[in-house]
Order: sequence, then structure tokens, then C-alpha cells
Amino acid sequence: MKKQQPVVTSITRARFPQKRKLLGLRGRQLGDVECCGIDLRSGEVKYIELTTPGQNIRIAWCRVGIDEPSGAFRLLGDAGYN
Repeated sequence: MKKQQPVVTSITRARFPQKRKLLGLRGRQLGDVECCGIDLRSGEVKYIELTTPGQNIRIAWCRVGIDEPSGAFRLLGDAGYN
């Protein structure tokens, strides 16, 4: 009888090599991002984790873009742009 491999369906966390800033809709720094959640089945990033002095907040990857000039993450507006 063959031994069956388990199917992994959970999300795991990964740490970025260095912290990145997260900018709000108006360009103000909201905090730092050190980690993201990755779906093990698809390999896609599902969320980033914003770290502030008071709390950690998970933000869906589809709500975040990259600010080209600074290399920071940036929140996207309702329509996916600012």
C-alpha cells in the first residue's frame, strides 16, 4: 500500500529580508511590514502584516501596491488606484 502525502491547504508566514514601509492613501507612513502570508497550495501572497507600536494588522494583498519611487508598499483606493 502506498503512503499518501498530506494535502497542505493552510497559509504560512514568510519574513521579508528587510522591513518595508507601508504608506497610506495620502502617502503617510502607517508602519512597517516584515511578514506576509503565503498560500502553500498556490504559492501566492495572500496578505501582508503591518506592524505598528500598538498592534499587528493583516492586509489583503489585493489592497496593496508598490510605491515605485520609494520601494515601499502602498494602500490602494477602492477602485485599485489612488
